[in-house]
Amino acid sequence: MVSGGKITAEATGPTPFLPDPSPWDTPIDSCELLDEVAGLIRRYVVLSTESANTIALWVLHAWALSAFDISPILCITSPTKRCGKTTLLEILSYILPRAISASNATPASVFRILDKFSPVLLIDEADTFLNRRAELRGIINSGHRRSSAFVIRTVGEEHGPRQFSTWGAKAIALIDRLPSTLEDRSIVIELRRRAASEIIAPFRSAECRAAAEPIKRKAFRWAKDHLVVLRAIDPKIPDELNDRAKDNWRPLVSIAVLAGGEWPRRARSGCTGTSQRIRRDQWRAIGRPSEGVSPPLPKG
Repeated sequence: MVSGGKITAEATGPTPFLPDPSPWDTPIDSCELLDEVAGLIRRYVVLSTESANTIALWVLHAWALSAFDISPILCITSPTKRCGKTTLLEILSYILPRAISASNATPASVFRILDKFSPVLLIDEADTFLNRRAELRGIINSGHRRSSAFVIRTVGEEHGPRQFSTWGAKAIALIDRLPSTLEDRSIVIELRRRAASEIIAPFRSAECRAAAEPIKRKAFRWAKDHLVVLRAIDPKIPDELNDRAKDNWRPLVSIAVLAGGEWPRRARSGCTGTSQRIRRDQWRAIGRPSEGVSPPLPKG
């Protein structure tokens, strides 16, 4: 755990920090694994089927990160508190590789953790601090594209320059919206409060962790078996997305193409939702109503 920029005793104890799970014994069906991830999330969090499917694709992108050149941020947002953001991050922490939760972390702790452990970074309550920390925003931004995912800092008594890697999957939860440069590098999941008529299971950490353990082992085996194939996939991305959004969706659509079945259609549905949100935001930015009117498609 990282809190206030310090690694707690859990990280420095006798057990290995952020260990990998033991891989599943037999080959994994991609469609079944994606369905398991989406199903676990929907058991405890109220969200659309499309959003759950998108998160499932993002989770497998994190496991197969070395196959991709882009790692989109998973932005989990809501208009108010008590919409399930923290619960969703905790669920993700049980099924992602080397997940580490950060709350109000310092820029130095973030790039050092990313460089040393190559974790998936989970940041909660980002609305309370991220807007005030330009350096931290820059570090997170830099980790979006593998070729530029590094920062230079001076270290040691001689203050010699050293390059630190910032490459890695990242999920950020907050009320309202990310700063624009981060949101542009994100796939956005919008949550809302549960209605009285909507039934979900009460969240119990131990129960969820137990249910997630086989999924995590399966995801590890799946990634080991499919990295070479994923590197070779060049999927068709819907033209209505702008260039940055196409980059963000390419890893997820590649996984959907590999899985086959209904998953390519489900991925296209997620892409369509992204394009609609972009058009809505652009339309609002110029002060025009969006309801009942179709704004022009964004250009790359």
